[in-house]
Amino acid sequence: MAIKEVVYTAVLIESERGWGQRVDEVKEFKSEKKRDEFITKFNAKNNEPTVPDWYMHAEKGQNILRDPKRKKTKKH
Repeated sequence: MAIKEVVYTAVLIESERGWGQRVDEVKEFKSEKKRDEFITKFNAKNNEPTVPDWYMHAEKGQNILRDPKRKKTKKH
């Protein structure tokens, strides 16, 4: 059984009044801590007393298991 690596994701969601929400982008991170730091920093700008007509926010996505990337070796 091959060893898998975990990829942590953050989902960027665009919201617009009258139009709803859509996923704008999915970002991948090598650690849960880096992903959580990104989400906190990204959402820090959403600090208005009322909800604007258009805004974006980040939330935790699903963790992905994938085969680790192999390092390229030099051919002689």
